[in-house]
Order: sequence, then C-alpha cells, then structure tokens
Amino acid sequence: MQKSQNVVAKVESGEGTLGKVIGDPALHDRAERMLARVEKVVQRIEEGEGFLGRLSKDDTLYTQFNQSLGKFSNVAEKMSNGDGTVSKLLKDPSLYSNLDLASAEMVKFMHDLRENPRKYLRIKLSLF
Repeated sequence: MQKSQNVVAKVESGEGTLGKVIGDPALHDRAERMLARVEKVVQRIEEGEGFLGRLSKDDTLYTQFNQSLGKFSNVAEKMSNGDGTVSKLLKDPSLYSNLDLASAEMVKFMHDLRENPRKYLRIKLSLF
C-alpha cells in the first residue's frame, strides 16, 4: 500500500513519464494527435488501402511477396556462400582489379579512337 502511495505521489508531483504527461497538456495533446494518426493508418490497412492493406487482404499479393522474399533470400544465401559471379566479384579482389583495369583500358582506347580514328579505321574502295 505504501508503494502505491509513493507512485501516486510521484505522478502527482510530475515525476516520471506519467507525471509529465499528466502535468503537461502540450505533451498530452501531441500524444492524442499521434494516436489519431496511428488510428488512421490502422483503419486504412483494415480497409485494404496501400501496400500493407492490400498485403493483408489479397492472398495472391501475399503469396507473390512471400515467393519474392524467398527468392531474394536464396540469392543472398548463395552470395554469402561464395556461389556465382556476383559473389566472386564481391569476395575476390583480383577479379575486381582485373575488371577495373579492363575498364580503364577501354576508356583509353575510346579516347584514342576519338583522337585518331585513322589509326583504327581504314576504308579501301576499289571498282574491280
């Protein structure tokens, strides 16, 4: 009983979260507005609006979403196990270096081709 009286006394004196809510009308008003917004969101979900609403009402959308999530999980698992090209690209620094070098060489080639096209393109015309 004494503990209950101590809690009530702290609330009445404005201590703790509950005491602050009770003592501060602005905080109470903000909490009311927030709860009203949450209520609107829940109502929209229950009415089937938006992604979450459709997901909760439409079994085919839920099934498709679940299948897609499963496929993504499978791909992520393969990548973490080191399977596939993307995983090797992420884990093998030499493959990254080779791709980076090839890309740089391609840029140099394109620049040189634009600067000196005759070096690479020759046109020969003959009648017979």
